[in-house]
Amino acid sequence: MSIEDSELKIGGQTFKGAWIAVVLAIGSTIGGGVWTASSLYSRLEAVEAIQVPDIVPLEEKILLIEQELTANDVSKLQGKLAELGTNLVVIKDQQAGLLLIQKQVTDVEKSVTEMQTIVKKSRVSC
Repeated sequence: MSIEDSELKIGGQTFKGAWIAVVLAIGSTIGGGVWTASSLYSRLEAVEAIQVPDIVPLEEKILLIEQELTANDVSKLQGKLAELGTNLVVIKDQQAGLLLIQKQVTDVEKSVTEMQTIVKKSRVSC
C-alpha cells in the first residue's frame, strides 16, 4: 500500500494520500514555528526578569579611586622606579668594590701578622 492509495475520510470529505502528506508537512511546520516562538518568548521573559543593580555607588567609588591616584601622583611612579633601579645598580657596584677592599685588607693583615712573627723570632734569636 503506497501513500497514493491511502485515503482519509473526515466529515464526509475524502482526502487522498498526497494531500495527507502536504497537510502533515504544513502542520508540522506550523507546530515547529509555534514551539520556537514560545521558547523565544520564555527566554525574553527571563531576560526581562533580571534586576539590574544600581551602579551609582560603583561610579562614586571609581571617582574616589581616580582622585586618590591623581593625589598620589602615580603617573610619575615610573620615573621614580627607574631612578631607584639605577641607584640599586650603583649600590651593587660600590658593594663589589668594598668587598675587594676588604679582601685586600685581610691579605695585608695576614702579611703584617707574618712579619710580626718573623720579627719576634729574629729578636729571640739575637
